[in-house]
Amino acid sequence: MPAYRERAVIVGAGASLALLVALVGAPAASAHRDGCHRWHSCPSDTGSYVCGDLGYYSECGYGPEEPDLTPPRRPIIKALPVLPGGWVSFKVKGERGSKIEVGNAENRAKWRRFTATGGWQTFRMRKPDNVYLLYAEASDQSGNTSQSRTLATVTSDSRRPFLRGLGISPASPADTATWITFASETGSTYWIRADGRLTRGAAADENRVRLSLPNGRHAVRVTLRDDVGNTTRKTVIANVAVAALKINAKAPDPNSPTPTLAVEGSPYAHGVLTLAGEKRVRFNVDGQGVAQVPLELDDGIYSGTVKLTDAHGRSGVAKIKNLALDRSAPLLRVTPAMGQAEPGTYVLLVSAEAGARVAVGGDGTSYVSDGATRTMTIAAGPGAQTINVIAIDAAGNQSATATEVLVRGNPTWIAWAIAAGVGAVAVCSLALRRKRSWPTTRG
Repeated sequence: MPAYRERAVIVGAGASLALLVALVGAPAASAHRDGCHRWHSCPSDTGSYVCGDLGYYSECGYGPEEPDLTPPRRPIIKALPVLPGGWVSFKVKGERGSKIEVGNAENRAKWRRFTATGGWQTFRMRKPDNVYLLYAEASDQSGNTSQSRTLATVTSDSRRPFLRGLGISPASPADTATWITFASETGSTYWIRADGRLTRGAAADENRVRLSLPNGRHAVRVTLRDDVGNTTRKTVIANVAVAALKINAKAPDPNSPTPTLAVEGSPYAHGVLTLAGEKRVRFNVDGQGVAQVPLELDDGIYSGTVKLTDAHGRSGVAKIKNLALDRSAPLLRVTPAMGQAEPGTYVLLVSAEAGARVAVGGDGTSYVSDGATRTMTIAAGPGAQTINVIAIDAAGNQSATATEVLVRGNPTWIAWAIAAGVGAVAVCSLALRRKRSWPTTRG
C-alpha cells in the first residue's frame, strides 16, 4: 500500500477512536449534573462533594444526624491581682473549641469574645476606676450555651498616691543627718534615693526620714507607691555643708561609784575620749545623739578631749577641764572631853577634812571645817546621850560617827535642902556627944 494511504488509514482510525470516546463520556457528565448528583443525595463518582451535604440523603445510605442539645462545659472565670494604671486582669478556662464571652454582669456589656483552648487564658484591659462583676458564657456550634457558676470581682484603680509638702532640713553641726519631710497616703511605701543609696519604709500621714549625706549638692528623689502599684515621684535638692561637729560633754557625779561622762553630739557618730594625754576610751553616739562613756579612773582631777567623727569623716573636738572624781569619804574624828564640860553641857573635840561641812547632834549645829581640830561645847540635858556627828565633803561623800557622853546636871533647891538637912543632923549629933562628956556639979 502506498505510504500516503497508510497515513490516511491511521489518521482515520484515530479520529474514529476520539469520536467513540466522546460519545461514551458525554452521558456520564450529563448524568453528574442531573438526578441524585445534582442534589448530592447519592455518593459522588469523583469525590467532588459529600453525600448529603445539601441536606438530601435519599441514596446516601444514611440519614441526617441527631440534633446536638448538649451544652459545653461551664467555663471558669477568676480575678487576678489589681494592676496599676486602671488595668483589670482575669483568667478564663473553657471547653476546647467553644466560644467564650466575658462581660459585665450588671449591665451585660460584652468585654471579650474568644475561642477556648481548654486551658487557662489570661486577659487584661484598661477600664475606668470602679469595681466590676464579670460573667463568662460558653457556646458551641449548635448554639448551646452554659455560664460560669460564679462571678469574678475585678477592680480598676488608676489613682496615684498623693505626695505633698516635700521639704528638706540639711545637716547641721549638732546633727549631721539630712532630714526629708512629706505628707503622704497611709499604707503606701516610699523609696528615697540620694547619693546612690536607697532608703525604703512604710509611709504614714506625716513622714520624717533621716538621710546620711556628705557635704555637697544632692538630688533627692522621693517615690511613693500604693499597694496596687500606682506611683508618684518628686525630686528635691539638698545642699549639705558641715565644717565641724558640735560636742557637749557633761561632767559626771564626782562621787558616783560608777562615774560616766555624758556626751551629746551627732547621732551615730564615733567618739574617742582621751584623758591625761594617754587614757583613750572609744564609744558610739546613739540615735538620740547621746553617749554615756564609763570612766574607770582613780579619784583625782583630769583634763582631756572628746572627738566625734561621723560616717563621712566630718569631725569635731571638745576640751575637758577639771574633771573631778572623788568617791572617798571625808576624814572625821570625834573625841569626848567630859573633863572640860560644865554641868548641863558636853564637850567634843572634832577633826574633819578641810572644806567638809560638819553637823553635830540634831539641833542644827554645824560648821565648815578648816582642817583643824575644833572644840565643840554644846548644852544638853543631864544623863547619858548618843551624839551623832556627820561630815559631808564638796563631792557629796559623807562620814558619820556616834559618840556616847554623860552630861552632869546643875544643883537644884531640893539638893540644897537635902544637903542642909544632912548638915544639921550632923551638928546636932556632935552637940549631944559633947554634952554627955561634960562633968556634973551639985550645989
